[in-house]
Amino acid sequence: MKTSVKVHLEHFRSHSAKDPFLAPTLRMAKRWRHWQELDGIQSFHLELMLTFLVVRDGPALTLEESFRRLFLFVIGDLSVGVAFDKGNATRFTTPVVIVDPANDDNNVAARIELGERDELIQAARTAYETITWAQGLPGKGETVAAWKEILGEGFAID
Repeated sequence: MKTSVKVHLEHFRSHSAKDPFLAPTLRMAKRWRHWQELDGIQSFHLELMLTFLVVRDGPALTLEESFRRLFLFVIGDLSVGVAFDKGNATRFTTPVVIVDPANDDNNVAARIELGERDELIQAARTAYETITWAQGLPGKGETVAAWKEILGEGFAID
């Protein structure tokens, strides 16, 4: 498929300028994906989901909100697909549709299989429930321990 790395980079930069939590959320999402061993889900997919949320919902107010709304999107709205500008996600029939912002004829998520999509949704549900539960814990230590369940043992808050 025809695409453009230059367009992709500009796409992310322009959305990062609108939402200061976009880049840190992407780093956390990539760490989460790696820790959860989500095969088939690439960094680019996460990047486009996050930029789509900036377009749809505006900039996040906090890093936690940005991370949380990624999970909510995957749980509830991923089946609708992701498309930018004149892109149309309903043109495709694959389990996950993420229309390339550089080429509306390209579904960058076309190789994600049904089982991988279902695994992504379940992992997002678990992560969302975990960080929501962690929010109500009485101490910082318990909260960090809960976040480590989804982001790995190396996760720390300074």
